Amino acid sequence: MTELAVSYEQVGRAARAWDEQHVDLVAASTQVADAPPLGFSPRVAVVALLFRLRWAEHLSDLGEESEVRADGLRDALRDYLDSDETSVVASWLLQGLLEEHR
Repeated sequence: MTELAVSYEQVGRAARAWDEQHVDLVAASTQVADAPPLGFSPRVAVVALLFRLRWAEHLSDLGEESEVRADGLRDALRDYLDSDETSVVASWLLQGLLEEHR
């Protein structure tokens, strides 16, 4: 039989790390979108603006994906904990079967 072992602490740490990535990426997206033009000619400035906006959107999308991953890890952790709790309760209820009643 294969044993499934989950380190709750490590899953929690990974979820927090993804949360931090989310915050960092959203902040970077805002910084890129708000970056001032750097004295480009009008034709280059338009292309640079489009690039900045697309890059900011990409960073924002990555940030949202990070948050989804963090939420997914927490959901999985909740499922593991619920499963463990169910096992403990079931085991506790079975304790009565170990005693002989006359």
